[in-house]
Amino acid sequence: MECVRSPPRVHNPVGAAAAAAAAEAERRKLITTFDKSWSSANLAAWLANIGFSEEAMLFAKEGFDGNDLRYILPEDLDEMGIVDGERRNQLLNILEQVRATFE
Repeated sequence: MECVRSPPRVHNPVGAAAAAAAAEAERRKLITTFDKSWSSANLAAWLANIGFSEEAMLFAKEGFDGNDLRYILPEDLDEMGIVDGERRNQLLNILEQVRATFE
Protein backbone atom coordinates (compact mmCIF):
# COMPACT_ATOMS: atom_id res chain seq x y z
CA MET A 1 0.00 0.00 0.00
CA GLU A 2 1.43 3.34 -1.05
CA CYS A 3 1.38 6.28 1.33
CA VAL A 4 0.17 9.51 -0.25
CA ARG A 5 1.45 12.69 1.28
CA SER A 6 -0.38 15.97 1.26
CA PRO A 7 1.54 18.90 -0.13
CA PRO A 8 3.12 21.09 2.54
CA ARG A 9 1.06 24.06 3.68
CA VAL A 10 2.42 27.38 2.58
CA HIS A 11 1.94 30.39 4.82
CA ASN A 12 0.11 33.05 2.87
CA PRO A 13 0.72 36.44 4.50
CA VAL A 14 -1.60 38.19 2.04
CA GLY A 15 -4.40 35.74 2.88
CA ALA A 16 -3.75 36.14 6.60
CA ALA A 17 -3.82 39.93 6.30
CA ALA A 18 -7.05 39.78 4.32
CA ALA A 19 -8.62 37.50 6.94
CA ALA A 20 -7.53 39.86 9.73
CA ALA A 21 -8.95 42.84 7.84
CA ALA A 22 -12.25 41.01 7.31
CA ALA A 23 -12.43 40.11 11.00
CA GLU A 24 -11.77 43.74 11.95
CA ALA A 25 -14.47 44.95 9.54
CA GLU A 26 -16.94 42.50 11.08
CA ARG A 27 -15.99 43.68 14.56
CA ARG A 28 -16.55 47.33 13.53
CA LYS A 29 -19.96 46.39 12.16
CA LEU A 30 -20.87 44.65 15.41
CA ILE A 31 -19.74 47.68 17.42
CA THR A 32 -22.54 49.66 15.79
CA THR A 33 -25.04 47.25 17.37
CA PHE A 34 -24.11 48.41 20.87
CA ASP A 35 -27.03 49.60 23.02
CA LYS A 36 -26.38 51.62 26.17
CA SER A 37 -29.55 50.23 27.78
CA TRP A 38 -28.16 46.66 27.82
CA SER A 39 -28.08 44.61 30.99
CA SER A 40 -24.86 43.06 32.22
CA ALA A 41 -25.74 39.78 30.46
CA ASN A 42 -26.44 41.58 27.17
CA LEU A 43 -23.15 43.45 27.41
CA ALA A 44 -21.23 40.24 28.11
CA ALA A 45 -22.85 38.52 25.11
CA TRP A 46 -21.99 41.48 22.89
CA LEU A 47 -18.36 41.53 24.04
CA ALA A 48 -18.11 37.80 23.34
CA ASN A 49 -19.61 38.34 19.87
CA ILE A 50 -16.97 40.90 18.97
CA GLY A 51 -14.16 38.59 20.06
CA PHE A 52 -13.67 39.42 23.73
CA SER A 53 -15.01 36.30 25.44
CA GLU A 54 -12.54 36.30 28.32
CA GLU A 55 -13.06 39.99 28.95
CA ALA A 56 -16.84 39.50 28.73
CA MET A 57 -16.68 37.19 31.73
CA LEU A 58 -14.72 39.80 33.70
CA PHE A 59 -17.20 42.56 32.80
CA ALA A 60 -20.11 40.33 33.83
CA LYS A 61 -18.36 39.45 37.11
CA GLU A 62 -18.02 43.18 37.85
CA GLY A 63 -21.69 43.70 36.94
CA PHE A 64 -21.04 46.31 34.25
CA ASP A 65 -23.99 47.08 32.00
CA GLY A 66 -24.23 49.07 28.76
CA ASN A 67 -24.51 52.41 30.51
CA ASP A 68 -21.36 51.74 32.57
CA LEU A 69 -19.11 51.49 29.52
CA ARG A 70 -18.81 55.25 29.20
CA TYR A 71 -17.14 55.39 32.63
CA ILE A 72 -14.60 52.58 32.23
CA LEU A 73 -11.02 53.84 32.24
CA PRO A 74 -7.71 52.11 31.49
CA GLU A 75 -7.16 51.81 35.25
CA ASP A 76 -10.39 49.82 35.54
CA LEU A 77 -9.10 47.35 32.96
CA ASP A 78 -5.90 47.02 34.98
CA GLU A 79 -7.89 46.25 38.13
CA MET A 80 -9.88 43.60 36.24
CA GLY A 81 -6.63 41.99 35.06
CA ILE A 82 -6.92 43.06 31.42
CA VAL A 83 -3.28 43.91 30.86
CA ASP A 84 -2.34 42.16 27.58
CA GLY A 85 -1.07 45.05 25.44
CA GLU A 86 -2.68 44.37 22.07
CA ARG A 87 -6.02 43.07 23.36
CA ARG A 88 -6.18 45.82 25.95
CA ASN A 89 -5.55 48.45 23.28
CA GLN A 90 -8.23 46.93 21.05
CA LEU A 91 -10.70 46.98 23.92
CA LEU A 92 -9.80 50.57 24.81
CA ASN A 93 -10.38 51.53 21.18
CA ILE A 94 -13.80 49.87 21.27
CA LEU A 95 -14.67 51.62 24.54
CA GLU A 96 -13.74 54.93 22.94
CA GLN A 97 -16.05 54.19 19.99
CA VAL A 98 -18.84 53.21 22.39
CA ARG A 99 -18.37 56.42 24.40
CA ALA A 100 -19.06 58.38 21.22
CA THR A 101 -22.56 56.86 21.12
CA PHE A 102 -23.33 58.61 24.43
CA GLU A 103 -22.58 62.08 23.08
